[in-house]
Amino acid sequence: MLKVGLLIRESDYPFFAKKINHLVQFDYVFSVFGNGDYVDPQKLIVGFRALVRFAKKNRDEEVCVVLFDVVPLAVRIALNVLSSSVVSLKVVFVQHGFFEIVGAKASRTLSWYVDNLAIAFAHIRYSHNVLNGFVEVVNYFQMGSWKAFPKFKEPLELDSGCFWDRASAESLYAVGGCHIKQSVILGSPHFDEGKIKFYGNDLVAYISQPLSVTNHCSVVEFEHLLSRISAEIQALGKRMIVIAHPKIPKEMLAGYEFTFLADVDEIKCSAVWGHFSSLLYSVPADMPIRLDCWGVEGLLEPVQQFKKQFEQRERVDGSAGEFEQKLNLLFKAS
Repeated sequence: MLKVGLLIRESDYPFFAKKINHLVQFDYVFSVFGNGDYVDPQKLIVGFRALVRFAKKNRDEEVCVVLFDVVPLAVRIALNVLSSSVVSLKVVFVQHGFFEIVGAKASRTLSWYVDNLAIAFAHIRYSHNVLNGFVEVVNYFQMGSWKAFPKFKEPLELDSGCFWDRASAESLYAVGGCHIKQSVILGSPHFDEGKIKFYGNDLVAYISQPLSVTNHCSVVEFEHLLSRISAEIQALGKRMIVIAHPKIPKEMLAGYEFTFLADVDEIKCSAVWGHFSSLLYSVPADMPIRLDCWGVEGLLEPVQQFKKQFEQRERVDGSAGEFEQKLNLLFKAS
């Protein structure tokens, strides 16, 4: 069976697929957008036309697609293309982070429209019903990816859904539009567990996210957000350290104390502030945590949703080793 990891952007590979590649051992990685900077070009399939060629070339093969993000339009296109050619198709979803089930983003850039129009045209072209495909595209642009999901004519069929905890699974089920035959609670991988430690000092760790990159706000809004959070922490007589997301350009953090979690053994702090980063799952239970949108409109809905899910969080097994063991057994059975 050929195992194919599915991504929207190849640049996401280090954050999603690479973390479990030693377990799943992908034969190929399909990405809607990419140019071979992160994945071996011999294993990389870029764009839907290339996927069509791949499907025809491997029509006699059994294929297992591993999803890291349930993006309705792009995922449906890929599955339609593969299911129309290969002998059998198995679809497995592996949770990589928080499900941000919200409407249309507050900030849409020109690059967002360029990328999504390309996906929209492909969706219409490869839909089983062109009219339904057109209606689904219109809903997507008007309502946003997740809000339009339940309005799709056919549900997205997944063989297995691998979740961190029951709250995460329920949040996806609540959306509708997705049918999962088997749900598996794996626990969180906790790749960075133990690095953030509670300590009675004057340091407050702000877990940043690439909010301007993900169109939750503009670059200017992100800069104002950093300034506001820093000022509030200073007003408390404390100092801020930014735990920087790798996708945030370093020049945007100029003037602030920041670090990348991968570069340090530990961070001792008295509190953690953030929005809806999955890294918050690895923060110690006794750590004071503040989740807020700090007046940024595009963060209000995802932060509210994350708060509800975060309150129900659970340490299913509490170790990366057990997570890996379960995932390995799952794919051995595939």
